[in-house]
Amino acid sequence: MLVASNNTNTTPLPTLQSLADEWMTPEQLEAEIGLNIPTQERMRMRKRQLSDKNPLPFSKFGRVIRYSRKRINEWLLNNEQKG
Repeated sequence: MLVASNNTNTTPLPTLQSLADEWMTPEQLEAEIGLNIPTQERMRMRKRQLSDKNPLPFSKFGRVIRYSRKRINEWLLNNEQKG
């Protein structure tokens, strides 16, 4: 396990596996919740629209799109339809 090299802080650094478990690719999101990639693209573009109160949360690292599992789960709960 890697540890931060600050003398006052011995917080373990995340492992590559823990980072991979925390973030999803568009393909993984499609497989896990059934939201196809073209729909994801449209929903990411909606983030620019001020009228959309709950856009699909994503992060962009250069040209790479990733979804935080935690933020996607929160988004799903916030957009749950009560019937």
